[in-house]
Amino acid sequence: MNVDRYLELEQRDLGYRVDPAEILSLGDQAARMHVEKGEDLTGAVLKVVEGRKLNPAHVCRIAEEANTQAYLKLYDKASGPSRVVHFEGGPARTLDILESVFGETGPSESDERKVAMTLDYRLPPSKPTQPKRKTASLTSEDLFLEKMSDEKVARMMGEGMNSTGGRAQLYHILKGTQEKLSADINSLRYQMEERARDLVKMAERYLTEGHSPAEIARVMYGDRMDAGSGAVIRGVMQKVGADLNVNTIPWGREPSEKHPLREKTAEMVLGAQLLERKMKAHDEVVQKIAEVRKQVVGR
Repeated sequence: MNVDRYLELEQRDLGYRVDPAEILSLGDQAARMHVEKGEDLTGAVLKVVEGRKLNPAHVCRIAEEANTQAYLKLYDKASGPSRVVHFEGGPARTLDILESVFGETGPSESDERKVAMTLDYRLPPSKPTQPKRKTASLTSEDLFLEKMSDEKVARMMGEGMNSTGGRAQLYHILKGTQEKLSADINSLRYQMEERARDLVKMAERYLTEGHSPAEIARVMYGDRMDAGSGAVIRGVMQKVGADLNVNTIPWGREPSEKHPLREKTAEMVLGAQLLERKMKAHDEVVQKIAEVRKQVVGR
């Protein structure tokens, strides 16, 4: 990318003011055109911004949002533990979009002919170039702060603060990360609620079948006799109205590894730990966004 040209275009202010929600909506619209209709992301962004009163910075944000949302949508559709997202035609090319929307008229045909004639005496005939690959790959490490190594985050924060373009790109990455973390947190909370309801129903059924709260708790603990399991078990027992005396738990018994109570409790514990990490990461990203904003506005 020609950074100087990018900054020249990106920093223009045409005086337009746009609701941030509209920016996000246009980016999502372009992403859907790519994911659902197979349109090139660059072309999709050009279509959604066409005829709208936008500053170049708005268009940059729309392109970044389109890339982020397209990644998330394609990631959700991918299968397997190691998901790799392929953008047919590559991610949205911000500079190409800026040039198309805000760029000046190129050199005249006569000027181009003069340049071509001059070069014709200096250069050998050019060889036909190979067509570019139409598929570009992006991983979550390219777009989301939570997936990056600590070293990459530190380097990106340090380098990004040093220029207007760097701060803009850094802000877009941070906002994309924040949105993804918020979506992850909401999804995890929903999953936790579902698992909690399942656990309560299971515990109620085993109680009605004559099993004591201590016996049920022993199965739920499995091999995770820790504070996390204890918190889940106490919550379930409270929901079903059972009085649990931990001193009566039959620790000598080894429950089946595949027992549904044991598996669901383990899922709850792991889900709670993941939710805690996601919430902590979200708070850190919000703090970094504040640092970038302070650098830009000076307060």
